[in-house]
Amino acid sequence: MHLKCCEHPKRIRNPYLNKDVVVPCGKCNSCLQNKAMRYISAIRRERACWKYCLFVTLTYDNFNVPVLSRNGDCFFPKDIKHINPEQDNIFIDVNDLENNERDLKFISKQPYLLCLSPYDLQKFIKRYRSNLERYCAKNGYDKNKSAKVRYFGVGEYGETLYRPHYHVLFFFNTDVPSSKILELVRESWKFGIVDASFVAD
Repeated sequence: MHLKCCEHPKRIRNPYLNKDVVVPCGKCNSCLQNKAMRYISAIRRERACWKYCLFVTLTYDNFNVPVLSRNGDCFFPKDIKHINPEQDNIFIDVNDLENNERDLKFISKQPYLLCLSPYDLQKFIKRYRSNLERYCAKNGYDKNKSAKVRYFGVGEYGETLYRPHYHVLFFFNTDVPSSKILELVRESWKFGIVDASFVAD
């Protein structure tokens, strides 16, 4: 893995050493590429430890997609009881979008912005684990082996319409049939469309 040098390093004071140190900015293209490379490396190491890997895309339908209006009002699915928009970083940050004309034209025409809610992903993971454990217990599978799941998830906005969705990699060593695994994944996402497939080595 080849790491690139930060394009805009920052100088900060280390209070323990009582001297200035140079640290990466974490926002330039090089820093973002380095972060992506670290994730790729971690995912490859994780994949090597498990028998199966499932790639899942979770998309919101129009009824359940969280939105942020231009005047700052938040609208969410009914089961999200409390979100503090000042403390919970769940909205699209217009400043993070590429500063190009297409992005700015698209955003300026929208009455609201579609946004991600990490609570939805957390609920999905909990629901999936619970459904899998229940299925294993009911059908005589070893819960310690078949219901153990690790995952890596990331939220993303679509390139054209900035529609929020999640990508999740599940890692497991289950004896549960693959068709049942896919069924449990689809049952666990309550907010829209699920696309899932097993990853070949």
